[in-house]
Formats: sequence, C-alpha cells, structure tokens
Amino acid sequence: MRFVRFQIGEERPQFGWLHGDKVGRIEGDLFGAYKRLTADIPLKDVRLLAPSTPSKIVCVGRNYVEHAKEHGAEVPKIPLIFFKPPSSIIAPGEAIQLPPQSAQVEHEAEAVIVVGKRGRNITAEAARDFVLGYTVGNDVTARDLQQTDGQWTRAKGFDTFCPFGPWIDTGRAGGLRLLGDDAGARRPDLHRHAGRRESAPTRRHGGGGDRRAGSVEQPGAERRLKKGMNGNFPAVSPAPAAVGLPPDCP
Repeated sequence: MRFVRFQIGEERPQFGWLHGDKVGRIEGDLFGAYKRLTADIPLKDVRLLAPSTPSKIVCVGRNYVEHAKEHGAEVPKIPLIFFKPPSSIIAPGEAIQLPPQSAQVEHEAEAVIVVGKRGRNITAEAARDFVLGYTVGNDVTARDLQQTDGQWTRAKGFDTFCPFGPWIDTGRAGGLRLLGDDAGARRPDLHRHAGRRESAPTRRHGGGGDRRAGSVEQPGAERRLKKGMNGNFPAVSPAPAAVGLPPDCP
C-alpha cells in the first residue's frame, strides 16, 4: 500500500492512497481508524506533499560504517540520536535553499521509517508493530557549521533541509534501492533539481495529518552541493518516478 499526502489547487492538504496513476482520498484518520475511498483522481492533477506531518524527526547518526570512515570517526556502540525540526520539511521536488552562512552544504540519502502510533520503552521485538511504513529522505547538512558549532541543531535544521517522500510504502523496507551517482555517492533513486542560495522564512506545515506520527532516518552517503555555472546549486529531492519501492497493491 502507498499512502500519500496531496493537495488539489487551493484545497486543504489531505491524505490519500495511490493505485497506479490514480489517487483515492482517505476518510478518517490515517493514524487511527480510516477508510479508503475510490482511487479516481488522476495523479497528474494533484500536488504531492511530504507524506506526513511529524511532530519531530528523530535521526540516527553515524551508523553507516563507510560514512563514519569518511570523517575519521568510529561507529558508536550506543545510537547517536539527533533531531531535525518539522520546519525543515519540504515536499518532493521543492528547491533546497542554501543558507548564506554556509559554504559547504551536503546531502545524505536516507531510509525513513514513519511511526504510526505512540510508544515508549519499546522492545526491538515489538518495534515493527509501531511502524506505519517507509519512504526515502534527504538529510541536508551545512557541514562547516556542524563542525564549528559543536552540535548539530543549526547545521541540520535550516528551512528546506529535510525533503522526504513522495509516499509512505507499507511494504518491507528491503524494497528501497540505492544507486551510485556521478560523484560515486550511494543514494536512493533521487530526482535532481536546482536550489537557490537564499534564506527562506520559517515554514509552517498544516492540514491532513496526526502530529503524533514521527519518522526515524538512517544516514546514508553524502555529496557536497557545488555551485553551477548559472549561479544556482544542484540539489536532490525524492521524486515520484524515481523512488525504488515495491509495487503498490490495492
């Protein structure tokens, strides 16, 4: 099953489900009791948004061995946890805006777990019961600020620094594909677009979601975003046609 969050024109954002090239609305609460309505809205007529509106984005740092080696660091015995704020979320295909404070902005491809219900002190054996599904994301980092600040809040928390989506897949995470790019990085299938060097106002994301849901990101490889000939900056963000997930099922 593939769940999406979408908008038609100026309508309020809402949850839906994807079946082929059609979208069906979700009636009720996706994170509680809901009903799938007929998938009769052409996908081309909707704008896909980030597929959830989490209250927090919990990330696991330095658990990717090759990434740790790149920075001369060891993989910690206890998970290294950090947060990204909800204000950093953008929809698939939106531009990543590079902050003028940084000269070294990098992306990292992530597997993202979308948590479907509240929990605390959950055992490893019971963890899957709390998972709604999986998607892919981009942990954008101002690497130079991360090093000078001594902590990661600013470097990873700028507006637009957390694209993810375009849908939540309730199948197995093993369907995610990592591909190499021209710089030798490993990443999920991601679609490239231009990001401009400008600051953006803080974004507020509303509508269509239960904010009890959260997502956990697993770090992947990285590549620096380099300035192009036209003054814009290449960046990456998930795109519907490029995400390697299992086929949808009605």
